[in-house]
Amino acid sequence: MNPSPSEDRGVSDLVRDLLRAVLGLVRSTARMFGLEAREVARRLGRRIALLVISAVIAAAGAVLLLGGIALVAERALGLPRWAAFALAGAIALGAGALGIRAAIRGLCGADLAFPETVAELTKDIDALAESRKAPEEP
Repeated sequence: MNPSPSEDRGVSDLVRDLLRAVLGLVRSTARMFGLEAREVARRLGRRIALLVISAVIAAAGAVLLLGGIALVAERALGLPRWAAFALAGAIALGAGALGIRAAIRGLCGADLAFPETVAELTKDIDALAESRKAPEEP
């Protein structure tokens, strides 16, 4: 009975090959992470810029609108000026809270969590787990 080529190799050769494979996997994953990080940073930058610009524009519009609503409420409802402005401010506060909540949810999107890198790592981990579960041939 002749030993197979894998039996001729020593344990040190097998360990060396395993380390090379693991280091190759780590290098590839790091390279993928670096490439994907730039794309994620661009997405995040665009979303934050949109949020800031929209907030500034909305704030200017809200001040004008609230002032108008307060003045109308003062005349139509006969409220004191301070009460009319307080009522308009409360309405604006509620609307602003809803907008902030939606913006924060957008910043927590799954596409900012390195989806391709995570998918590749999951696939690699699953492959390693499957190879470990595979029955050894006698």
